[in-house]
Amino acid sequence: MWKIGGGDIEDFPMPLPPLPVQRELVAKISARREQIASLKSQVVQKEERAKAEVEAMILGERQPIGVIL
Repeated sequence: MWKIGGGDIEDFPMPLPPLPVQRELVAKISARREQIASLKSQVVQKEERAKAEVEAMILGERQPIGVIL
């Protein structure tokens, strides 16, 4: 077919898995999204701690890690 319009795509039958399979997929995707959100939160916390540690080292409030005096 040389020309495909929006109506052709709109009317095209789209096979879907059975409803139990759809629900299982949604549950898995939701669990992954929660995991991603948790990991992002951990990254932000670690980043904030690292910034605080670097600032403390710059201000002389803390010894740099691995430095022996």
